[in-house]
Amino acid sequence: MVTLLAFLAGCAATEIPSGALVLRKIDSVYSRDKFISLDEGRRYACFLRLGGKGEDVVDGSFVVTVGFQGPYSGGGEIAFVRPGLKADVGDIVEMETYAVRERNVITKIRQKNGYPGPCSFVTNRFLWNTAEDLYCDGIEREGWQKVPGSYGTWFKPPEDWKTQKSSRERSR
Repeated sequence: MVTLLAFLAGCAATEIPSGALVLRKIDSVYSRDKFISLDEGRRYACFLRLGGKGEDVVDGSFVVTVGFQGPYSGGGEIAFVRPGLKADVGDIVEMETYAVRERNVITKIRQKNGYPGPCSFVTNRFLWNTAEDLYCDGIEREGWQKVPGSYGTWFKPPEDWKTQKSSRERSR
């Protein structure tokens, strides 16, 4: 499966392989009760059906993330915070992304909010200087790639991406 990231409500969609890492900023942190009540409990039920454990749902175990900011940034994506990590609003994180959003997982905190570091939002020239994309200095050397086109998302493909990609191409 492939996650589709759409820019400006579908003007240009890009494939990011399932299981890839993407850069995100924590926009908000859910309490346990807030997450369980989302969408009348449907997100919680989906999380459990996908193999999640009820005891892992505690205050701070689900967050909302954003990858760019500006007039079109809108809502963010919900992600589960891997046990043992403490994610706070403003932290820059790596999120393992999936087509089923309830499977998105925060795997690493790259930069804590309020501490200087290599990550920041940079102006996206394609968007008439009105939006900023999340970028961390030197991520290219770590195997991260910029999504082709105008959208400024950076992703790090999963180890088996080349195998997934050639398998998809053969099936066309």
